[in-house]
Amino acid sequence: MDITKRSALLQGMDRIKVIVITVAAAYLIAAFTLSFFLSIRLYRPLPSRSEGRKILPTACR
Repeated sequence: MDITKRSALLQGMDRIKVIVITVAAAYLIAAFTLSFFLSIRLYRPLPSRSEGRKILPTACR
């Protein structure tokens, strides 16, 4: 015998839909943010340690 009201089941489904949509939106925002920062690093990479100490050319003997 089914004693659960239909409206209670539909309300539970709505709650699950909201959770799924929220998690999907969070993943999309994280993916766009990560790709944005990675693209910035590709075009303007962080300076390496060797660039700080440039070797001056010396005259050959």
